[in-house]
Parts: sequence; C-alpha cells; structure tokens
Amino acid sequence: MPGGAVRRSFTFRGRARGRGCVGLRLGEGRCGVQHRGGVGGEREGSDSGQPTSTAHERTPSSREVMSRAPYVSGLSLEPSPALRPPHGRRWVRSGRGREVSMPLNRDVEIHVYRDANGYRLDLRSLAGDTSASIQLSSTQIMADLGAVKREVGLPAAPARDAGIEPAGTGQPLQDVGAALFGALFSGDAFALYRASRVEAERQNKTLRLVLRLPPELAVLPWELLFDESSGDYVCHRCSLVRYVPVPEPLRALTVAPPVHILGMTSLPADLAVLNADDERRLLETALRELRQRGLVSLRWVDGETWAAARDALISGCHVFHFIGHGSFDLATQHGSIFFADRHGNSEPVAAAELAKLLAVPDSPPRLAVLNSCLTGAGTAADAFAGVGSMLVRRIPAVVAMQFPISDDAAITFAQTFYTALARDRGVDEAVRVARIDMGRRSGTFEWATPVLYLRSQDSDLFHIQGDGDTPDAAGRPGTRVVPAELPPIPAVHVGRQRELGELDARLAANAGPDGRLLVLTIGGAGGIGKTALALHWAHSVQRRFPDGLLYVNLRGFGTEAPMDPAEAVRHFLTAFGIDDQRIPGDLDGRTALYRSVTATTRILVLLDNAVDSAQVRPLLPGSRNAVVLVTSRNQLGGLISDGATPVTLDFMSHADALALLTQRLGGARLDADAQATSDLLDFCGGLPLALSIVAARAQIRPRTLLASLRDELTDEGERLDLLAIEGAETNLRAVFSWSYKALTPQAQRLFRLLGVNRSPEVGLYGAASLADLPVNRVRSRLRELDGAHLLDEYRPQRYRLHDLLHLYAAALAEEVDPLDDRQACLRRLFGYYLDTAMVARAVLIGDQPSSNRSSGLTTADAGVRIPPIQNRAEAAAWFDAEDASLLAAVTNIATGDLAEFSGLLAWSVDNVWVWRGRVHEVASIWRNAADAADRRGDAAAIGRANRLLGLALLRLGDNAQARTHLERAAAQFAALGDPGGQAAAQMNLATALDRDGDPNAASQLANSSLLLFRTAADRRGEAHALKAVGRYRAELGEPAEGLADCTGSLHIFQQLDDLDGQADALDDMGRIHQQLGKHDQARELYERALDLYGQVGDDYGRADTLKHLGDARHALGETDSATAAWHLATELFRAQGRHHRVRLLDAT
Repeated sequence: MPGGAVRRSFTFRGRARGRGCVGLRLGEGRCGVQHRGGVGGEREGSDSGQPTSTAHERTPSSREVMSRAPYVSGLSLEPSPALRPPHGRRWVRSGRGREVSMPLNRDVEIHVYRDANGYRLDLRSLAGDTSASIQLSSTQIMADLGAVKREVGLPAAPARDAGIEPAGTGQPLQDVGAALFGALFSGDAFALYRASRVEAERQNKTLRLVLRLPPELAVLPWELLFDESSGDYVCHRCSLVRYVPVPEPLRALTVAPPVHILGMTSLPADLAVLNADDERRLLETALRELRQRGLVSLRWVDGETWAAARDALISGCHVFHFIGHGSFDLATQHGSIFFADRHGNSEPVAAAELAKLLAVPDSPPRLAVLNSCLTGAGTAADAFAGVGSMLVRRIPAVVAMQFPISDDAAITFAQTFYTALARDRGVDEAVRVARIDMGRRSGTFEWATPVLYLRSQDSDLFHIQGDGDTPDAAGRPGTRVVPAELPPIPAVHVGRQRELGELDARLAANAGPDGRLLVLTIGGAGGIGKTALALHWAHSVQRRFPDGLLYVNLRGFGTEAPMDPAEAVRHFLTAFGIDDQRIPGDLDGRTALYRSVTATTRILVLLDNAVDSAQVRPLLPGSRNAVVLVTSRNQLGGLISDGATPVTLDFMSHADALALLTQRLGGARLDADAQATSDLLDFCGGLPLALSIVAARAQIRPRTLLASLRDELTDEGERLDLLAIEGAETNLRAVFSWSYKALTPQAQRLFRLLGVNRSPEVGLYGAASLADLPVNRVRSRLRELDGAHLLDEYRPQRYRLHDLLHLYAAALAEEVDPLDDRQACLRRLFGYYLDTAMVARAVLIGDQPSSNRSSGLTTADAGVRIPPIQNRAEAAAWFDAEDASLLAAVTNIATGDLAEFSGLLAWSVDNVWVWRGRVHEVASIWRNAADAADRRGDAAAIGRANRLLGLALLRLGDNAQARTHLERAAAQFAALGDPGGQAAAQMNLATALDRDGDPNAASQLANSSLLLFRTAADRRGEAHALKAVGRYRAELGEPAEGLADCTGSLHIFQQLDDLDGQADALDDMGRIHQQLGKHDQARELYERALDLYGQVGDDYGRADTLKHLGDARHALGETDSATAAWHLATELFRAQGRHHRVRLLDAT
C-alpha cells in the first residue's frame, strides 16, 4: 500500500460471541504523533500522562500526547493557507488573531483527504476554520485486537456467551482515543474545537462532530476519541457522525403522522440465542406515549426469513429496526446480516442485497437501526464494504455496531435511542444519549460500539413529535391539534407555470440543515390572481406540512378595515386549540405564545391580502421548518429587506388568457366568433379578474353572441362599468379603488394626472412636467405607485399603466380635477415633448436648438422639466424611450385644443422618424398638421406642413401628390417673403421633377434654391442645395463639376458637424464616381457614408446607400458581397414601406 496508509486485516473465525458477531483480528501496528512547528506551537502542562481533574480544561503537552500515542507518527501541522469565507459565513477574529468564519450551525466539520504529501485536514467550526497537513505512518493503529475486544466488545455481565471475559480497565482504549484525538486536534484545530464546544454549551446546544474520512481511515474506531484536556471521551459530550459522501444527498422527509417503525427479529436456531423479547418490550415501552397519540406506529415483521423481510419492507416504513446477528467476512470483504431459512437455520444476506431491498418502496426508510454485531465494521479498501456504510448509500441514516455487542447493551441502546427520538431529538443526539446510558448501566465500554452513518446533512430525518405541547381546545396539554384552514382551490386556474416553478424552487432550496423560516411574498395589481396562485401552490405542497395549514385574510385592501395583527394571532392560537383564557391580551404576549406553540412545527401560513410589512411581522411563526406565503398589492419592501423572497405577478400572456376563457366558455363558443374573442382579450389586457368577469357575463347569457358583449365593451368610457358583476370583489372599478384609496393624497393626484396623458406610459421628466413637480418629488410618488402595483417601472425611469388602470385613472381625473387643470397638465406635457425633442433633434443633426418659447406652447415658468441631453447617444436614447409617447402626443395634439402646435411637434420628430424608416407615420402627422393649419388659416404653418407632407410623399414614391403639395408650399413661402422656406420647397420639387424625367428643370430649381438659401444665410440649406446642384450637373454630363459641387457641400456639412448631411454628400459623390467608372472609389465613399448613417441612426439613408454599394461591388465583380448589400437594402425598403424602391431594385 502507499506510504502513510493504514492497513487492517480481518479473519473470519466462524460464529460470534455476543450478539451474532464473528471474531475480528487486526494486524499489529502503531502510530504516533509529532509536531513540526505548528501554528499553535507546543503547549505547556503536566507530563504525567494522566488526565487532570481541575475545574478548567488544559491543553496536553507534547510529551503527554506522545506518551499516549505510540500509534501515530509523522504528523505534521503547518500554518493554514488564507481561506476565503465560505457561503453563509462571516469573517471574525479567532483567539489567536487569525481571521476565521462563523458557520450557521453547531457542527465541527472535519474533512480528511489524501494529497501528494499524505493527508490533509480541513476543519470548519463555530469558532473558525483551519487547514493542516497530516502524515500518518503505515503502522497500524491497534497493536492487539484482543485488548480492544476485551475493552470494548466484551461486556462484564450478563453475557450472551459463557466464554466472554470480564471487562478491563479501559486504558488501551484511552491510549487509542488520545492518539486519534491528537491526530485531529492539534494547534489551531484544538483551539477551534475547544472554543466551539464552549460556545455550543453556552448556548445549551450539543456540539456535533462530523467526520468525512477516506476508507482506510473510516475503519478506525473514532468513537473512542479521548480528550485528555477534559479527561473524557468526545462522544459523551458531542454527537459524532460519520458522514458518507454519496451523490445526491437526500433531504429530510416531511412525514404526516404517524411515523411508521418496522421492527424485525431474526434468530436462526444455529446461532447464539438472543434476548430479543426484552428488547421488543422496552422498545414498545419507549414509544407507548407517541403511539397512543397517533404520532408513531410500530409493527413487527411476521416471520424471520428474508422473504418475510422483503414483503414487509415493500409495503414501506420510515424506520427499519433489526434485532439479530451480523458479520463481516474477511474472505469476501463484505458484511452480512443473518435471516432464518425455511428450516430455521441461518442464511447470510449480503449488505448490498439488503440495500437494494430498502430502496424498493416508493418512500424508502429514512433510518435503519441494525442492533447486530459487526454491522458497522468495514475494510480499508472499500468505504462501502460494511453493512451500515452500504445501506447509507440508499437511505439517509444508519445506526450499526462496529464491534460485538451484548444483549444488555443492545437492549439499553434501543430503549434510550428511541426514547430520545420520541422527545424530538435528532438521530445524532439520540445516539449520543444512548451511549451515555449504555456506559452508565453496564459499566463497560460497549458505548463505543454504535456507529452513526449519515448521508443527509440534517440529523432531523423527520418530525416525529410535532407540536406535542399544544393544548387542546379546553386548554389541556398533550392533545395535538392540526389546523387545516386553506380555502378551496379556485375552480379555474391556468398558466403561471413560471411563478409556480419559482415557488417550488425556493422551497426546495430551503430544505436541509441550513434551512430557515421561509417567507415568500406574491405581489401584483388588484385582480391579477395573487390569491389564486397562492392557494393553488399551497394545496400542491400541503403534504409537506403535517403540523398545520393556517390561513387568514388580512383585509389589507377591500371594503373593510385592515385586520389588526393581534386579531390574526388570536385566530391562529385558537386554530391550535388554545382556549381564550390562555391567550394574552396584548400583541407582544400573543406573538410570543404563537411562536412558542409553533417552535418545532412544520406548518404553512398563508397571509392573504396584507396591507404592509408591519401587519405581517407579528404573524411569522417561530419554526425554521415553517413557510409563510404572503399576498399583497404592496411590494412589502420591509419584509423583503428582512430576507423574504418576492414573486411578482405580471399580466397574463395572450395564450394563457385565451386558455382561461376556453376553460370557462369552451373552445367551440370562442371559435364561433374568433374576432370578437380576440377583441375581448385585448380589452381585458391579460388581467385575470377582467377575464373572469367577461366569462361570467357570457356564461350568464349563454345565447348571446360574444360579438354583442364585445360591442358593449368597445366604448372606453363604459368599459369599467360593464366589467362588473354581483359583489364588490368582482367589480373592477371597486377593486381598483381599494388600491387607489390606500395611496397618499399626493400619489393619488399623480395617478389621476397620468390618466390625463393620452398614452399609458410616461418617463420621469414627462411625469414631472405633467404634475408640475421637481423631478425628485415626482420620483418618490412614482415609487409609491409602483409599490402599490398601480403602474410598472418597466425600465429605469420609464413607467407604464395597464390599459384598464389607465382608463380608471382618466375617469378619476374627470371626476376630481377641473377641466382647466387637466388642460394645463396636457399643455405642460406637450411642452415637455416639444422642447426636449427640439433639443434632441438639434444634438443629433449638429444644429443649435431653435427656441420655441415664443410659440406660446411653453413659457419659462410653465413647469416643463427637460432632461440633460449632452451627446448624440443620449439624444437617440431619448427618442427611443419616448417613441410611443411621442406618437400618441403628435396624433392627439392635431385634433385637440393644442392643435395649433401640431406642426411644431411634427417638425421636432420629422428627421428622426424618417431616419428610422417611419415615413408613413411622418406623412400622416404632416397631413394632420396641414389640415389643422388650414383650419386656422396660418399661412406659415400651411407652407411648412405642405412642404414636409410633399417630401414624405416623395419618399413614398407618390410623385404626383408630392408635387401638388410642394408647389403649394413654394407659392405660400414666396407670398410670405420667406426665402429659406421657398428654397426648401423648390429643392424638394426639383427631386420630383428629376424622378419624372426632367433633370434640366430639376437643375434650374436646384440652382434657384441655392441662391435663395444664400440669401437667407442658411448654411445647412446651402449645403443641401449645392449637393443637389452637383448631382444634376453630373447627370447632365458634367461629372467633374458636379463632383466639385458635392465636395464643397461635404465641407460645409463638416463645418456644421452635420453627420447625416456628410453621409448624404458622400453618397452623391459615390454615385458620380460610379458614373465615371471609378467603382473602387465609389465603394469607399459608400462605406464611409454607411458608417456616418449608422452613427446617427439614419436607416432611411442607409437603405439607399446599401443599394448603391451593391451596384459598385457588382461592377467590381464582387457578386456575393453585392448580393448581401442588395439583400439588406431590400429588407430596409420593405420595413420602411418603400415598395417602389423594392420594385426598382428587383428590376435591376
């Protein structure tokens, strides 16, 4: 074997002495301990080798350790490397000045593993963490097996075998235990162990020592660990667990009472006679009280054969207790237990076979207790060779015996072990208590025989006792009351699979030893289905909560006042059977009693319709095994900051909404009028309550067509009134009102004003302008509305109301706010859109924003809040964010009281919308603006609207209509004496003439426009006109002159920092180079233009240039890249509705 390993040999001798054991012989060997400059250094103290009896614990000296341990040699403890704090811990300072981390449990975890230099130990504890190198020699830890058997496995009296010798002094066991202790606990490890034990005892807890060991070390008798500094065995003061590292550790099982214990006695005639009757009797006595209360059941297998065990185990149990004989065979290196065959003689069954059988039931046992000899023995080569270690691969916990055990010791163990479990002790603590009692009763060392194997992190394998101290309704202790208060599951429930999965995942993640009180909040708007989801999930997991299901409607939002937490706690105490006389009068007293009653329970508490976190906190139970589910229209930020997990409900998807209506009305009725169904779904907007009301109205009138119901709901002014049936809970306006009434007056006003806005969404600065408030003040009110789920902050500083809530807000505004106030709000909001759009447009095109204060739409003190826009990225982002709101504003302003300003607002968005390919919308807004200007008789507005409408139609390929509007615009501007306006109209008209095949007329108009722009001192207009002049000169046979004009235009655009204008000039220059056959230069110019278009987001210009780039690449023989460019151009043309360009491209 490799150096440093520990070898053990076993010899099968035949039948066992004592309780069904085989003889065991370990080869000779020793091990010792040696320090080599450890962190702690050597400790001072007596070197007498005897444990002290002083009141204070002391640390053994090196000589003491060495005198006790001729078995371990070559141990090296070195300073541990820097450790990062593991998850769930916090760094603190240990007593030696090192930074350590505080775990959240009572364990001292020791992980020993092999590395290149031998073994390494990692220790984690209450007091801190450390790591050390351990080198064990290849000598064996026990020099003589006979001495160990005399001291541990062979009791004094009464004996099951006449040949058993009296017990010895125990000195060899102390020596072995001290050696093992010194190997694990030296230097920092000892200091952390001692500090952890002191802290655990201070908290009235039992420290648990968890060993994770390689196979060659797992066979050693770690239950004998002896602490010389305190003069006692570690497992008398600490629970000791051998943790088996198997894949997929099992979680603790929630068991609805009773817990089923299956006992079996197998006493083959050819093996030693055991006193099984006494053990059965005492086990039944230990469990009598719990059996009478219905918390535990105990049944015995009828028979002693393998077949009898198989049939009984298949029917399932929670605990399997075996009384009989066991062995460990050296030849096969496998453990067995003995059943009787059909003749009554012994039939050994390998541990692997029993493990398979235990795993057969749907719910395998959580614990197996093998009260048989050598079921805890093993081999250094295989961690799973023994019976106990093999079984724990299939079930969470196994108690087995590593040495022979006598009848008396086995009976004492069983009685004390189950008595401790019956008092709700963990399985590790039950084993520790049983050890103490075994030693007290027999005066021997057989207490070292039991071994506890765990694959579960939690020693609370299941909850046996429940709330044993809960009084009954009359106040008598001892009667267990299990509340079951959940209302029925709603008749119809569809969708919400993501949310249900999230709740399931949170519950699963909270399982295990580090679990805590789990608080889950379900938030969302009124009518969104919070209670339905909570009830659906609670019913689906109710079996995990055997101690009760509590429910209360806290009336946070409704027709009644919110429930006082004291009243809710009283309700819960009554549900647990506490009579009125025992319930304190004050909230603190009631909460304390409630948490005491629920301290050890597995319960689910559903707190429905909470108003805020303060109402909920007193209702949180005292058990870490409990789950609290809270529904509320508020976000409950206080609970979330305390550690609660929020689950927020959104409105239903179209598919889920359709599924809900289908369940209620049937697919045939919906399919009969698919359009009406689609409209109804749109009206409800995925709000489950609205969908349920629509379905109920349709069910009440089964012969009415859905189209009739749709027609009734079409009128937005009537829709809320029609979405109501019997009772306030199914009246949408009433349901919304409960959330509205819970707001502060300031938030109520803002909510109403958001209804004045024609769009259901708004930005932070838009809301500030609407409400005439500073940004910081309106932000806090928006936060309140968001917290009440009356609007949704779907992106930072962007807010949206559900369509039905928007209708409700608008209705409230009409009822509460005077018309003048509402109009002033709209004026400020439109002023915000106009002023900010002008600024953003100017930044994008590199211009100075023209002041529109003289327009009368806004004034310096009008309450408009403009966000800072410093660069093109911020300008583009503002247009992106406000896109839908701008469309609503431009559309609505054209027909409202502010129609005179529609042209200004249209002007502010014209360029950006064209760049984004929204040419049809641009044409629509300019047509509205032109109509509004005509109604007002505003000559300047008529000229501007007709020019830009003509330009939009020109872009859409409607040359005839475009020329009509452009000619009217040119004449209007000429009459007004506006050279800049006249020049722009003429230049656009020149494009129409050119497309109609008259480049000469186009060239003349372009030259006239150039002069007019220069007269108006409009440099940007001059650059556009010069570019047009150059394009037409090239077209008319003067390419060199045309190229010079376009180059001059590019220079002006560069001076103005107009990137889009530069791209336009580069595109025209590229077309002239193509005309000259210089396709390389043309390709380069097009690529430069595409880069500039990309910087400003001009997809309109980009589409044209991509078409030209394809032409240049095709001329150069670059067929694939040409096709790619044409393909992209076609996609953009189609998206922009420029079908004439698609046809033109297809023709080429």
